[in-house]
Amino acid sequence: MDPTAGPTATPAPTPGIDLGAHSVDDPASIWVVVNKLRTLAPVDYIPADLVFPDVPFVNRQPMRQATADALVPLFARRTVRRVSRSRCRVPTAPTRLR
Repeated sequence: MDPTAGPTATPAPTPGIDLGAHSVDDPASIWVVVNKLRTLAPVDYIPADLVFPDVPFVNRQPMRQATADALVPLFARRTVRRVSRSRCRVPTAPTRLR
């Protein structure tokens, strides 16, 4: 460090997440939080926009349209890059990823 150098400017903080953008209690919200302590209300709620994403996956599950819209491009990029979906390793498999 140069002791004769003046003080450097403090970088501006990057904007954080807007916690008020979506509800964590509304079952229709994409940020709804559900766990043992925060049960879904009503318990039989089913989103109106459930779809099966158009991705090559054996265990296809219905998901919200917004989630499916984000998932499809991820699978497309994975296919272009030839990235494996599997992360399961058998004990005899090499531990170093190639």
